[in-house]
Amino acid sequence: MRGLYDPKDAAAVTVLLTELASLRGGGVARFGPFVAVSTQSAVLCGVLPDEGAPPTEPWRLVEHIRELPADRQRDLTWLRSDD
Repeated sequence: MRGLYDPKDAAAVTVLLTELASLRGGGVARFGPFVAVSTQSAVLCGVLPDEGAPPTEPWRLVEHIRELPADRQRDLTWLRSDD
């Protein structure tokens, strides 16, 4: 693992999202309001609103993120390899 010393280096987030996309099951990574989630059919990230607790199951979290406004979500399924 390489060291990441520059807080402005986006490589850490890129590695996190790529690894999350490579999971064949479900996975969730959350930092404050930012969340990234992977299921067998989707990889999404979003910025969650402050109200209420979001779902903890990856498949329900995908549904929750898809209901967010377009400027608060991104579909990253393209990161998934075809293997």
